[in-house]
Amino acid sequence: MVLGVLFYAKTYLNKHFDLVPNDKGFLEKIVGDYNPDAALNEDDSNLPSAFMAFTPLVLPILLILMNTILSAQGLKEGIFNIIIFLGQPIIAVGIG
Repeated sequence: MVLGVLFYAKTYLNKHFDLVPNDKGFLEKIVGDYNPDAALNEDDSNLPSAFMAFTPLVLPILLILMNTILSAQGLKEGIFNIIIFLGQPIIAVGIG
C-alpha cells in the first residue's frame, strides 16, 4: 500500500501541487505571490488553550474510568448512579 501511495504521490500529485481551492470550492492555479510558509506566520491568538483542546479527549476517559471503579466497588446508589450512567461509553463520548 505504501509503495502504491508513494508512486501515486510522486507521479500524479507532483504535477498538480499548484492547484488550490478558491472561495467557491473549485480548484484554480496559483497566481501571483505564493508563500507556502504563510501558515507558520499566522496569528494564533484565537486558538483554544491546552485545557480546552484536551478536554474532549480526557473527559470521556475519566468518566469511563469512574464508571469502572464505582461499578467494581458496588457503589450504585444516589450520586454514584448518575456518575455510572455518565460513564457509559456512548454517553461519555457524547459529553466529550
